[in-house]
Amino acid sequence: MKIKRNLVLILWLCLSAACSKPGATNDSVNQLGLNETINWLKLKLPIYATHTTTFSDGGEAVEKFTWIDSKSPCTLSWQSDVTLADKGHKILSWEQTVETVPLDKIDNKLSEVRHNEAKSGDTPVWELYLHTVDQEPVIDYDTRSWFMDPSREQKKLKHLDLTAVTFTNPEIANRTKAAFDHAAGLCSKRSSEPF
Repeated sequence: MKIKRNLVLILWLCLSAACSKPGATNDSVNQLGLNETINWLKLKLPIYATHTTTFSDGGEAVEKFTWIDSKSPCTLSWQSDVTLADKGHKILSWEQTVETVPLDKIDNKLSEVRHNEAKSGDTPVWELYLHTVDQEPVIDYDTRSWFMDPSREQKKLKHLDLTAVTFTNPEIANRTKAAFDHAAGLCSKRSSEPF
């Protein structure tokens, strides 16, 4: 158990060193194996992608990110719960999304971090977009949601060619992008190997 904790710490230090500076190379990241990279994502994303954003009108959105166990390291599943409330803390809407993302189908050359321009007084956010190879709709996007009235909950299952994870810190968004890019590259190689 102690060895495992030490490996996670070393992994975190490697990713921090490689990705924390603007323009840093990914040489250190590229030396990490698939399991180490996935472990870093599973350790850090529930912290990085869980946050509260506030709006100029006094409302707020609370987003919680949790992992769902998957059978393969190259297929990641996560759940995102977003609650929107007004300035009086009355809940206006709720959405729960479960996404299943096959990393070997993610085009790591197209992933990008976008800064969503916020209105004055809003919390600025950055979104990491992961695109699939050849825009193939292989990402399962299963949602439950309601607006204004919980008794009118709706359910939808979509198959998408991209997904996004939201952050409130650009450095963290870019570090996570580097980890996803590396994992996607490793999974793509694994799926194309003949042995």
